[in-house]
Amino acid sequence: MAQGHPAPMVTVQLQLDYYMSAQFAGVALACELGLYEDRGLAVSVLPDCPPGEEPQHVLKAQADDAASLCVGSIEQNVLVPYVSAHGTDHVVACGAMFGRSPLCIAALPGVSIETAGKTTLVIGAHEDTVQLLQHLAPAAKVVCVPREDKLKMLKDRKIDAVQIYDCTESITLSEALGEEGALQAVPFEELSRSAELGYAQVLFTTAASLAPGDPRRDAMHRFMQATFEGWRRAIADPEAAAAAVLARQPAQIDHFLSTREFVLESVRRSCAYVKRTSAGADRLGVIDPQAWASANAWLGGALTAATHPTGPLLDSTLWAADSLLMLGTPLASKLLREAKRAAAEALDRHCRRPTLCVVTVGEEPLGATHDDARRRLELIGVPGASWFDKSASARAIGIEVEELHVPTSTSTAQLCSLLRDVCERVDGVQLMWPLPRHIDAAECYAEIPLALDVDGAHWLAQRVAGGGERAATRELTNAPVTAAAVLRLLDEHGEGETLAGKRVLIVGRSRLCGAPLAFMFGARGALVTAAHSQATSAQLREACLQADILVACVGKPGLIQADWISPGAVVVNVGTTFDGERLLPDIPSELGELRHCKRVASCPNGVGPLSVAVLLEQTAQSALGRAPKPIGAEPTTPALSEAALGAWVAAHAPWELRSSSLLNPCVDSPVRVLSRSFHFASYPSAVRFVAEVSSASEAANHHPNLSVVHSCSRGVDVLVELFTYATKGLTAFDTAAAEAIAALCEARSAAAAH
Repeated sequence: MAQGHPAPMVTVQLQLDYYMSAQFAGVALACELGLYEDRGLAVSVLPDCPPGEEPQHVLKAQADDAASLCVGSIEQNVLVPYVSAHGTDHVVACGAMFGRSPLCIAALPGVSIETAGKTTLVIGAHEDTVQLLQHLAPAAKVVCVPREDKLKMLKDRKIDAVQIYDCTESITLSEALGEEGALQAVPFEELSRSAELGYAQVLFTTAASLAPGDPRRDAMHRFMQATFEGWRRAIADPEAAAAAVLARQPAQIDHFLSTREFVLESVRRSCAYVKRTSAGADRLGVIDPQAWASANAWLGGALTAATHPTGPLLDSTLWAADSLLMLGTPLASKLLREAKRAAAEALDRHCRRPTLCVVTVGEEPLGATHDDARRRLELIGVPGASWFDKSASARAIGIEVEELHVPTSTSTAQLCSLLRDVCERVDGVQLMWPLPRHIDAAECYAEIPLALDVDGAHWLAQRVAGGGERAATRELTNAPVTAAAVLRLLDEHGEGETLAGKRVLIVGRSRLCGAPLAFMFGARGALVTAAHSQATSAQLREACLQADILVACVGKPGLIQADWISPGAVVVNVGTTFDGERLLPDIPSELGELRHCKRVASCPNGVGPLSVAVLLEQTAQSALGRAPKPIGAEPTTPALSEAALGAWVAAHAPWELRSSSLLNPCVDSPVRVLSRSFHFASYPSAVRFVAEVSSASEAANHHPNLSVVHSCSRGVDVLVELFTYATKGLTAFDTAAAEAIAALCEARSAAAAH
């Protein structure tokens, strides 16, 4: 077309899979701001259609107007059965607005849905979701309910639970309940250990529209640009997005309210799902091909006869991540799925969920109590998958988190006492760094047993003390989480297996990242240089130019300049600085300046999403690796006969049978016990023995009564009395415990003799 004459507008017909509401806030804001028109697109929204019929309506609209571009939105779990029935050659997915399905089942107070998959509830669902929900909750009775009637049916208790969207209807129901009680909601994916529902609000068009050379392909790319620019602005300014939604949201729909407060909360929840599709600083809506295929495989097995086993087609080139980037979100999702499976196995083994305790002293550590936490979570992080939202992130995969926040004034002794108490009841402990200056960090971290050190505080010291067996460090068990995340990201992108002989520069020597990273790279045969804060710019530039792999973990924006990086280098950014609106890396923030690199991991969506995933995976593995607690004595446990008792005592002197007045209201005193006194020269020796007895007793699930008598210069006596409370007598549990305690004492004596 001649210069000065604009190209004609392309008509875009958009078939949404739900009412125009907050879950399409990016579309609404793009319309409000003229983002589609700026890209030569005239977008109109087609009338609502029955759930699951979006592909048919898009195909019909396209057939009726061949020159237009027809686009639909649909959930991946609905698209899979459609493709199974109609074939893969009609519609093609290009991107997705939600990185995870917001489908939940909800129930009013008094109805238990935590075990919905195993109980006979009556659950209402849309026609296109009945089969999926029945598969996830096989014991329930899943019935088809009209979309417009379902909430009323739930409130009238005609059904026990109902399918809802977390970002809209859950808010409606919560407000309707008011003071009556909290709404219960469980995501579909938490009903099954292996469920993968994939993406939601998937954007698709006809296969013909995406043919090479067809002008509609370019129009689809422009549509994606405008839509996700709308979402980017919605994330930054949810109030503007809420206003755009309110101007377009239909009235008299009981799924949502037409109030500013309601829509604003709904927009914020929707934005959280959109951020799961981030593929770097400037791109949302990207579908990861591996995640797409994995969800297709699970959904195909759950919902179809697998007539078309490949599932719906995805054009992964039209709207893709920059090939230069090493993205952390896909790997984080994979690690969280693995952690979910391990947590479920641990639940089966121990009859309780794995538990992580996060202890934060003051507000300086970069966690939930930090001043920037809320804003960082709102703009960048994903609720339920973020370092700043560990409780929700853990709960989503079957792990409990106990968050303890103590004041800055806490003393070393107080913190040590708290940690000792915590370690008795959890599977992992994270003591957030940094600690206040007046606290003895070494003494406090020493209170965390190695088996519970899921944050890797002891990892480096253990490897150094291990005699230099550096090859063993390829096993990253309970390693510092951010350092481990760097290695896992490199491994995932094929850069971690060829480290031998590579020149690696680590800028920053922190105890939680830089120092352990140097050790990890060295263990794989790399030639490692660690740069510190005293290095001059000239020295740092020279070191950078020599590096095959550069890892920046300082937290100083733009510290590393683009011309300092050698062509073909792999660059990983760890250090970040939040300026209130953006997350700034230590390396150049503009990807265009790094085109001479081989691969780059920057922020957001580089190493960041992996840290919480590694922490939770290590917690789940810690719980799974613990020996199951044996079943202790029960009322039916047989008592030892007099003859057996007499023979045992005769063979195990100085144990003896004696009467004791046990201070327990459940036992009539005095009772007969196995008794023995152990003598120690000092009080500390006696206390260490008591600690060993306590650990052994806990492992055996049979506990003695202990009393300590300190006789000053004559030493200390520890009196041990054994008795089975469950039977109110003596059993084989008591004699086994007595032999184990005696062995502990003999081992201590033998060690002292040497």
